[in-house]
Amino acid sequence: MTYRILTIVLAAVVVAVVMPADASAQSTPRTSWGTPDLQGVWDFRSLTPMERPTDLATNETFTEEQAAEFSEQEIGRRSRDTDTSGRVVPYN
Repeated sequence: MTYRILTIVLAAVVVAVVMPADASAQSTPRTSWGTPDLQGVWDFRSLTPMERPTDLATNETFTEEQAAEFSEQEIGRRSRDTDTSGRVVPYN
């Protein structure tokens, strides 16, 4: 009985050690010109834009105040004109 438990614990330790090593051997997919491949599904629930806005081209990072202002503006932009009462709106 003790050997069975010892074998199970040893197998679990081996699996736990081998699994992360396998994941670290993977590389980031690249395009034919060498940049990271960003193909896939983009989640629009994030405030981070897919492309950098032209008015922010010179900024590398935001200060806390700039980040709060950007978030407020973006939330306001996304939530404007949401009242659809009395109008025909597209669906599907």
